[in-house]
Amino acid sequence: MTNIQDPFPKQNEKPYKPFLYQIKRKISLSRIVKKIDVNFFEVISIRRSRRDFGILTLENIGDLLWFTSKVMEVEMLESGFLWTHRPTPSAGGRHPIDILVSLPSEFGSRSFCVYNPLDHSLNELEVDASDLNALIEHTDNILTIGNATILWFVAHSYRTSSKYENSESLVWRDAGALLYCHQLVSQALGIRCCPLGSLGEPYVSNLLGGDTLYGVGGCLLG
Repeated sequence: MTNIQDPFPKQNEKPYKPFLYQIKRKISLSRIVKKIDVNFFEVISIRRSRRDFGILTLENIGDLLWFTSKVMEVEMLESGFLWTHRPTPSAGGRHPIDILVSLPSEFGSRSFCVYNPLDHSLNELEVDASDLNALIEHTDNILTIGNATILWFVAHSYRTSSKYENSESLVWRDAGALLYCHQLVSQALGIRCCPLGSLGEPYVSNLLGGDTLYGVGGCLLG
C-alpha cells in the first residue's frame, strides 16, 4: 500500500471514530469467482425485478458480492484516510455503505452478517434477538421472504462527511449506484433480484445499536 495524492483534498479533513460491529464468527467466501460470459447490453435490456426466489449458495453470494462490492485497490491518502476502488462508484472512494446479508434458512436460523470487502468474507453479527426478528418481520411485510437472501444497505455517513461538506446527497447517490449494480450483476449471474420499498429504518439502526448509521435500502435475492 502506497501513499497517493488526494485529487479532491479538503482543508482540515475531519477525523472520525469508526463504528465497530460485534462479530460472532467469520465465514470466508471463495476467491475463485465465476467468469461471466454474457453480453453487457443484453443484461441491461433483459434486467427486471423478479419476485420469486430460490435458495442461493455461499458460492452464489460470494460471486455477487465480488462483482459489486469487493475492494480491488486500496491506497493511503496523504491525509491519512483510506481510498478504495470497488466495482461500484463512490464519492471520493469513501464507500460509506456496508452490506448486511441474511442467508436463507437452509444455513440455520435467520441471522445477519456484514460483508467485509477487504478479505471477502461474511461476518455473523452478535445482535439482540428481538431487533433481529423486527427487521426480518419488517422485510417480510414488504415482500414475502421465503427462501430469499436478504440484503440491507447501511450508511456510515461520517466516512463521506469527514471529506465533503453537505455530503448527504453523495451518500444517497452511492446507495442508488450500489442497488443498481446489484441488479445488473444479479441479472448477469442468473440471480433474481427485487429492491425493497423501504430504507429499513428504524430497524437497521436498532439492530446494530449505532446512532451514527442508518438504513438506505436493500433487496431480496434468490
